[in-house]
Amino acid sequence: MNIFNTIRNIFRPKPADSYARNVINPPPLSEVTKPLLTTDEMAFYLSLDAKTAAQWEMSQGPIRPTLEKIDGQYYVRWHTKDVRSLAK
Repeated sequence: MNIFNTIRNIFRPKPADSYARNVINPPPLSEVTKPLLTTDEMAFYLSLDAKTAAQWEMSQGPIRPTLEKIDGQYYVRWHTKDVRSLAK
């Protein structure tokens, strides 16, 4: 493979479905035992789209996220009890 093929592959447009979020299939909310949920899980349980979930991350929603530090990186997480209270 030469450099020109590599550059062509980098700039080649990607199919639209390659940008789709990962499909998750979490257990029912009543069976969840962990204290914090990811944004994808929270959006799934509350039937939100990605744009609304992103707005909620910026403190524009009815519940507030928390930050979890894992290996020096901060990740946005949601309290399971808050998600349960909204899902009812």
